[in-house]
This record gives sequence, C-alpha cells and structure tokens, in this order.
Amino acid sequence: MNVEPAFEYSARTAHNGPVSPFLQSAGETAGRQEAYRRYLCQVGKSERRSIEVRDIIDERNGMTLDLGNPLHKLIFDLMDVPVVQRMKRIAQIGGAQFVYQNAEHSRFGHSVGSAYLAARVIEGMQSRCSRPIAAEIEKYAPAVVAAAMLHDVGHVAPRSHLAEQVWFPGQNEMHESLTLRIIKEDECLQWVLRNSVERHPELLQYVSQILHKSPNVPPWTSKLVSGGGWNVDRGDWVYRDSVHCGVHYGRYDIVPLMKRLAVAEGGELVVTEEGVGLIENFFQARANMYRFVYYHPVSRVMWEIYKMVGRRARELYQEKKLHFADDTMEEVLSATKAEDLRLSTLLNMTEPWWEYHVERWMDSSDAVLRDLSKRIVLRRPFKRFKDDVENSRLLNKLADEAGLTPDYYLIMVPGRKKDDRKDLDDAALKVLRNRGELIPLTEYSQLMEAHAMSDVAANRFLAMPVEPFYLFKEWVH
Repeated sequence: MNVEPAFEYSARTAHNGPVSPFLQSAGETAGRQEAYRRYLCQVGKSERRSIEVRDIIDERNGMTLDLGNPLHKLIFDLMDVPVVQRMKRIAQIGGAQFVYQNAEHSRFGHSVGSAYLAARVIEGMQSRCSRPIAAEIEKYAPAVVAAAMLHDVGHVAPRSHLAEQVWFPGQNEMHESLTLRIIKEDECLQWVLRNSVERHPELLQYVSQILHKSPNVPPWTSKLVSGGGWNVDRGDWVYRDSVHCGVHYGRYDIVPLMKRLAVAEGGELVVTEEGVGLIENFFQARANMYRFVYYHPVSRVMWEIYKMVGRRARELYQEKKLHFADDTMEEVLSATKAEDLRLSTLLNMTEPWWEYHVERWMDSSDAVLRDLSKRIVLRRPFKRFKDDVENSRLLNKLADEAGLTPDYYLIMVPGRKKDDRKDLDDAALKVLRNRGELIPLTEYSQLMEAHAMSDVAANRFLAMPVEPFYLFKEWVH
C-alpha cells in the first residue's frame, strides 16, 4: 500500500502548471529544524559543535564552521535551504568546460566560499577598528554574510550568465533581479533569515538592501559583497575557477589580502597601504582568467552554439514544430522576459533540465536543432577563421555549396571586452594611508591606474563547422 508522506513538499499542489521541489513553506522549514534539533539531542551531538567542510580554495585545511559562531551558524543554516541547494545544479562558468575538462563546478561551492570569506573578513576587521565601527560591523555582519551566500540564487540554466543570452537576449544581469525576487517570495528562506541569528530581527531587510546597494545601509556592506576593486564574490570565483580549470592564472594571496581590509570611520571599505600590492596581484590574476579562460576562442564558439539552440527551439515552438518540451520549457519559450515567468518555473531551470532537453533534441526532425544539440553533447565546436574579406567570400561559398543555413552555420563570433574602469571608480574600495587619508586605488598605484586605462579584449572572428570541408575546392589561408 502506497502512503503519502506527511512531509511531502507543499509546492506539489501549490498551483496549476510547473511546480518546484525547491519551494518549501515556512511551516515545513520550522518542522524540519525542530526535528533536526531533536535528532541531535537523541544522538548526543551538540548544536554548537564545529564542522569541517572541504573546500578547493584551501585544499589543506578546508573551512571550519563553528556553530557557536553566529556567522558560521548562519552559513550552515542557509546551506540546507532548498533554493540554495538548487545551486548545486547550476554551472559556475559558461563554455570553459569545453576547454578545461575539470571545469564542471557549480554555483553552490562558490556561494558558500563567498560567505565564508565574508565571515573571515568581518571577524578580522572587528579586531582592528574603533568601538563605534566595531558595533556597526556587528550590527550588519550577519546580513553581509547572508548576502554573500545568496547573491547568485537567481541564476538559471544553462550555465548561469550564458542563460541570460539563451533565453532573453539583452536582459543582462537578470539574475540580480531574480535573486531579490526569490528573497521576497520564498517562505523557507525568509524563515531561516528571521530565526537563524538571535537579536537580528531586521536581517531579512538588511540582506535585500545590501544586494540592492541601498543608501540605507553603510557603504562597506555592499562593497564587500559586490563592490568595485576586490570583493568576496570575485575574490572567490577568480581563485576557485582557476583551480577547477587546472590553471594558475587566477591564484593570488587571498588570506594576506583579507587581513589588510578595514572599515574607515566614515563607513568606507578600505585596504591599507600594505595591501595595495596584493590588490594589484588580484587584478592581474582576474585579467589573466578573462584572457585565457573566459575569452578562450572555443569557449566563445560554444557560447554562440548554446544561444543558437535556444533561438532555434523558440522558433520551432512558435511554429508548433518543436517535438519535445516539458511544462517548464513551454512556459520559458512562451515568455518574452524573465519577469513573465513564475518563481517555480525559474527554479526548475537547472542544468539537468536543460541537458535532458538537449539530449531529446538530438532526435529532433529539425536538422538544425538536431545538429546543434549534438555539437553540445558530443563537443563538436565550429572552427574559427580570421575575419577578413577573403575568408568571408570563401566560407560563404562553401556554406552555399554544402546547403548550410548561414544564420546558423557561418557565424560571426563577436569580440568581447572586459573594462576595469567601472571597477575602479568611486564604487571601489579606497586606500587607507598610514596617516589616515583615503585616496582612490588609481591615485595610489600606477599599476591600478594602468588597469583602469586598459582592458582585456578578444577580437571577433568567423566560425563554421569543419565537416563540409570535403567539398572545399579552394585553399583557405
């Protein structure tokens, strides 16, 4: 006899249409927390114990979460929230896994790492500041850690930032608005934020304000999470992505740098003079990650193939010729912007969901969708050619002889550019000179000024499949 469990997710019958296992009510969350406490009591474990968590950034020591520390307990509590666990099913980087075979890590590890960095920075800053500043840090510390943990919960598949171009081109950074929406609508997350840390009833409000960069919270709070210069978000992903890709481009002295951050009397996030050299090394490491990993030609080609699969699927769906799409996919392909989608639909957009559709589309009757889907699953990127008049003429001729659709098989891979100017303006942390003066990084360091004046650029190029080249009668240089 089949019996429905009493603890089944209520989202199952929440409304018609796609539902999500990542939505949980406040009542269910409270019940599970109480059940866990009773379990710990039964097996003789303390609620204030320490937990060792292995982590790629510190391979030798990992992370130690002391549950007697309110900031560490908050990280531990947030780790089990369903919308946070969902990030294990969201890829961290775009097309780099087609170049670096181990680059299969998720947003979850990055989010936990960012929160842990935030806790370590805050604990260090509290030990070397005036009493009023220490009191302000204590007031906002849990919100900063929670914001660092939650800043990416709005990402969807495929592959985080790439998804924004696959589904809704032009809506850059849509994950930021989705993150705020999840915090506003998810009952489970709200319950944890209201109950995890004692004497911080305003935690939920502060988290939203920090992520929204509101002027109602001290400037150091938002800058530590997502400000210009160095912050715990990019401070984690530069190092983490480098390790997972098996390269050294993004590795820098992260622990010494954290020890040289402080909050000035006016509420600004600052780095001491001794830490400027470490900031310089970090910026060079980040530039190298863009140059050799994120802007790698194969990664950029696969980025375009992902976009074309999304575009072709939408065209076929509108023509009622798409042979397979589940309820979530149908709602996504029917929408024109992310705001049109229900929260449950957005949460269902995970990497396994995307990959299952791409595998099913490998059997599509549409030759274009079938072929492009196979190129993702079987790793068959287009080959690149220099963007010049001669190559354009010859490749267009080849595409015509092979009967290829130019819109899908002779593509211009656009140039990409990383400009550090906006990272080093007034939004960036400042240098605290030994005599107490605050000055911008670019005024203190000639190297940081050079970063602000230069950029990491990748030129555009032509790309085409290699298979039709047996038809080619002319030599391409």
